[in-house]
Amino acid sequence: METLALRTARQHVQSYQQQSEEILAQYREAMESGNCEDHLQLGIEAFRWIERAEQRVEQAAYEGKITYEPKCARAITDLYEAWLVPCDAAEERIQALLSRGYDIENVAEFRECCVEAYDRLEQRWLTHIAWKALAESADSE
Repeated sequence: METLALRTARQHVQSYQQQSEEILAQYREAMESGNCEDHLQLGIEAFRWIERAEQRVEQAAYEGKITYEPKCARAITDLYEAWLVPCDAAEERIQALLSRGYDIENVAEFRECCVEAYDRLEQRWLTHIAWKALAESADSE
C-alpha cells in the first residue's frame, strides 16, 4: 500500500525530473545560441581579414611596391570563395535558433558579410572578364 507521503514524494521526484530535463534542454539551446554567435563572429572577423588583405595588396600595387599579378587576384578570390563555403550551414543554424525564439546578436552583420562576399566575387569575375576581353582584343589587332 502506497502512503500519501510516498505518493507525494514520487510526484515531486517526477516533477523534478521533468523540470530538470526541460531546464537542461533550455540550457543546451542557450549554449547553442552562444556558440552560434561565436561562430558567426569568427566568420565576421575572417571576412574583415580578407577585406584587409585585399586592400593591402591593392594599395601596395597602386604604390608600385608589388606587381599585381593574376595569382594575387586568384588568391583573394579563393579566400572569398572559401569563406562562403560554411555560410549555408550557418544560415540553417541561424534559422533554427531564430525559429525557437533566440536572439542572435551578430546575425545582421554576418548576413551583410555574406552579401558583400557575393558582391565582391561578382565584381572580381566581371573585372576578370573585362581584362580578358581587352587582352583578346589587343591580341587580335
